[in-house]
Amino acid sequence: MGNIESRPLAKNEIVNGYEIVGRIGTGSFADVYKAVKSSKTVALKRFKKMTLHVPDVLVEIESLKIAAHRNVVQYLERFADENTIYVVMEYCDFGHIEEYILSQKPNIKVRMGFIQDIASGIAHLHGLKISHRDVKPANILVDSRCVAKLADFGLAKILSKTEGMKSLEEMYMESMAGTYVYMAPEVPKGHYNAQADIFSMGIVFCGILDEEVKESIEKELVGLKMHMVEGYTYTVPAKVGAFMQRLITQMLQEDYHLRPKAQEISKKLMQHGQKPKDVNLKSFKLLAAGMSACLGVEVRPPGEAPSSSQLKIKLNDLFHLTKPVVLNESNPQSSKSKAVDETMIVHDVSDIDILFRSVGGSTGKAKISKKASLLEMRRLVASQTKLPVDSLELYYRSWRVDDDQSIDKQGISQGAVIHVHSVKNDKGTVHYEMDNDLLDPSFNFDFTEIDDGDKEFIRGGHQYQRPCGWFRHALKVKGQHSDDIWLGGPGIRTHSTAGEWPVSYHGSKMTRDNIPIQSCAGSAGGIITTPSLQTVAEKYAEEFEFEGNTYQIALQNRINPDPGHMLNISGDEAADYWLSPKEDPSHPTNVHDVRPYGILIRKINN
Repeated sequence: MGNIESRPLAKNEIVNGYEIVGRIGTGSFADVYKAVKSSKTVALKRFKKMTLHVPDVLVEIESLKIAAHRNVVQYLERFADENTIYVVMEYCDFGHIEEYILSQKPNIKVRMGFIQDIASGIAHLHGLKISHRDVKPANILVDSRCVAKLADFGLAKILSKTEGMKSLEEMYMESMAGTYVYMAPEVPKGHYNAQADIFSMGIVFCGILDEEVKESIEKELVGLKMHMVEGYTYTVPAKVGAFMQRLITQMLQEDYHLRPKAQEISKKLMQHGQKPKDVNLKSFKLLAAGMSACLGVEVRPPGEAPSSSQLKIKLNDLFHLTKPVVLNESNPQSSKSKAVDETMIVHDVSDIDILFRSVGGSTGKAKISKKASLLEMRRLVASQTKLPVDSLELYYRSWRVDDDQSIDKQGISQGAVIHVHSVKNDKGTVHYEMDNDLLDPSFNFDFTEIDDGDKEFIRGGHQYQRPCGWFRHALKVKGQHSDDIWLGGPGIRTHSTAGEWPVSYHGSKMTRDNIPIQSCAGSAGGIITTPSLQTVAEKYAEEFEFEGNTYQIALQNRINPDPGHMLNISGDEAADYWLSPKEDPSHPTNVHDVRPYGILIRKINN
């Protein structure tokens, strides 16, 4: 093939039996024509300067060939002449999705249908280990049935055979590819994976839902700002709707570990589109879905995890698997790890504390440099868990981490929880099961129809706000400590009893980063809670979708009121926060000064 700039094809010109109707698109690497053969209308893509781009062309063709799906443009055939390669694809009558929206002004039902189509297409590609890498409106077409289809795989990446034992999310790419407006913040760093598609898709969703939001978010250059401006976040406008605002916010997380995977997004959108099922707040499946949303791992009800699973969610995990629970930045002067030889890890001012949950349910804490490799962290964890280093699989949230990468490139930060498995799991998914001894249904209480009004309740000398409007799943706490005095006397009462601990609430989003703490003097770390359930519900409780409805989940706790065990921390807002700094994940009973005794769930309006 010659390295020749291809001349434009003329109207009515015949190419391999295809009659050219007209050019419908042009780019740096190819022109796209509308053509007809045997009364069938097709899109004919003609590549330019082939000797420079043959590898990219072959990847694009291979992606189209293997990606047959309702929401991917259909590949028909390819052929070549002396100058270039042609790819024949289905013709989409309405063109790019942006053109369709501007001309047709579709209603919200049609727009949500497009969003479901795109999510389904990306989930399908990721399932085939294909990363699109250039998700944007210009690469999404609409056919005659108003079905959205992914197109233009010129920048796609297919997992190679040598990488085939890894999941798509473990395949990291280094070349900076994509379109700036839709680019994820990690792409300019030259270290990213398929979750970059999720970020791009979130920007696209904003544009589909509202033209004004599209204009503003494209001007914002959200991903590049996150890359360049420390602490920058983008607030998704409320006008896109509460459900989509929550979903897109998750998709636009700077840390790709926190973004939902494509399959999860597609599932959420399908559930949202279904008629909501009857609410059963007592459901273990609902409770497991809420815990999964908080902990970043898949939690299943008792008896529903894979038979090979030995991983149980126990009482002491309810705080230790949230992120983060360690509040202090490490002191670089005390950064040497006693668990391993000093020469094994190079420490610097970026030392962080990590928590790990090992096989068998034990938890621990370790200090390591953010610049250390995951192999070094594996050795550190192995030394503390007393397990062979070559038998361990490490996961951050639901992601298996790669030994060849450094901790900071994996997005692991202060207070992160590392899951330690002794059995390899090629699916890249962490499954936990609720322990049979976690819950005590005999003490469940339904507060959903209760309104206490101005009535005051006191627990441990502090005013207690009962969880009115919520359903409480009771945790099995009686007899778990040296005594049960901390729970107070039985029955519904408005007063405290001797030795009783105050009540507090915790949402999984409560961290020092999002609570405007002015001073936290004397604290070495711990867990932040508040006596105000209203504050938790408004700002910190995790929201999740289940069977067409939206719910919130929070923890109800008792905290140790003894001096030094319950610190009042001041903030810039009119809310009380308590810090319980004596949390010790290495102790057999784990949480000392914060004792969760109920998991709260309530349905909220979509």
